[in-house]
Amino acid sequence: MISFQRLGVIVCICIFFLIQSDFAFGQLEFVKMFGEKGNGDSNFDSPAGIALDSQGKIFVADFINQRIQVWDFSGNFNSSIRVDGQAHGIEIMNDIIYVAVWGNPHIEIFTNDGLKLASFPVLGKPGDIAINDSGKIYVTSYATGRIQIFDTSGNIVKTIPSIFNGIEARNTGITLDSTENIYVTDYINSRVMKLDPLGKYLFEFSIPNELGGEFWRPTNIEINADENIYITDNSGRIFVFDSMGKFLSSFGELGKDLEQMDGPHGIAFDKLGHVYIAEMNNHRIQIFKLVNSNSYSSIDDIEKRIEIESEFEEYIYFIMILITIGGIWLFFKRKKDKD
Repeated sequence: MISFQRLGVIVCICIFFLIQSDFAFGQLEFVKMFGEKGNGDSNFDSPAGIALDSQGKIFVADFINQRIQVWDFSGNFNSSIRVDGQAHGIEIMNDIIYVAVWGNPHIEIFTNDGLKLASFPVLGKPGDIAINDSGKIYVTSYATGRIQIFDTSGNIVKTIPSIFNGIEARNTGITLDSTENIYVTDYINSRVMKLDPLGKYLFEFSIPNELGGEFWRPTNIEINADENIYITDNSGRIFVFDSMGKFLSSFGELGKDLEQMDGPHGIAFDKLGHVYIAEMNNHRIQIFKLVNSNSYSSIDDIEKRIEIESEFEEYIYFIMILITIGGIWLFFKRKKDKD
């Protein structure tokens, strides 16, 4: 029969790991879907990128239809912006829209109401765009594997070569963390890499063996409010890691039903904890809600959660103390009885 002391130790260990673990982490709830294949106002043909402005409007790079489509959260079509070629990657900074365009490879820049501001040429088949706090524009090239960095006027300031860890890359997705480390997806070599701010190779992300052990042509990469790395993959899944490369979770599966994905390319987040995914092969957008996140709908939600978590931890620690004291008391009582 298990002793009181041993039971107390087991309970304490279990409570400790419950406190430390984020037991609902990475779980997504389906919210809605919109779009279908076509060239009308409410249609997509191979949507490849997605981003949101400060008002929550959804901007979708509609690749084959050579346009940016603008939608609201309810799935209502708002407007479209014509681009000169196939729109692949899209990024929004301070409500300015940056679009990576194939055909005649270049970046087009618009206001969020569709006014064209500028454009500048880039290397072949630009995959994606990232922008740092000072306005420098990072662009991947699927055709060459290089990463080009431009200033706010579109002048090139640096090119990062395509060889990483001895292998020539074909990069598509790109994002930056708060210290300007660079994260890229190497589509052809089915790998995802972290580079330092100078473009030096640091490491590759690794999928656990029970989930297949490797990526399958990863497409895009973004960082959410929790500073976790989300990677879209042609396996129909989204993989989640921390910035040090620790695997956290995955969700999704290959298919055409709701909550399944085929060719997920673009991924974006809003401040309310929603995850937006553009599916190139299913020609649609799916929206999910992140169950456990540092994103909240209001200050009241933040304060309420902090209060609840604080009270919960106080109760847990109080119980742990009582169990420990009880175990010590019982230990000495039994010892005294034996004596």
